Amino acid sequence: GGVIVIIPSFVVFFSPDVDLSRSRGGGGGSFNYGYIEGRPITRDEFLPVYREVRLDYFLSTGKWSVSEESVQRRLEQTALNRVLLLRKVKEYDIKVSEKAVARRAKQQLGGLAVSRFNSEILKPNGYTESEYATYVRHQVALDQLFDLASTSGRLVNPREAEMLFRREYENV
Repeated sequence: GGVIVIIPSFVVFFSPDVDLSRSRGGGGGSFNYGYIEGRPITRDEFLPVYREVRLDYFLSTGKWSVSEESVQRRLEQTALNRVLLLRKVKEYDIKVSEKAVARRAKQQLGGLAVSRFNSEILKPNGYTESEYATYVRHQVALDQLFDLASTSGRLVNPREAEMLFRREYENV
């Protein structure tokens, strides 16, 4: 065999039958989008991250509309994974500078002014400049997280990876 790169603390399992359309836990606004390391993913945590994923989808495809169910499910799964990664950013206390955020925004927008991007793209699609800034800040933080993980990651064989996964998440 082959080898795979795995970082056990970043491995997460989400059941394919996670229902994102209705409340779990009996109403009263108690939404549950799954669990990560025994902690529930709440509606208040999931929805802003899902909006970031939709924004990212637009930036990479040029399309806001998501009509295919398979694309919708992929975006939902991506949002769940992003929640995990953003929790890791917080756990590792990763901070990003405003300079790094501005540099990434300028790189993403090319020659387009932020004010024009806001008025012609964000606002008409229900997004704010603040949401875009948060999205960019999170992208930069995730890059730093991945850099950190790549320097501390190690190669393991599939059997060892499965064993590590089971040990790490046997209580989930």
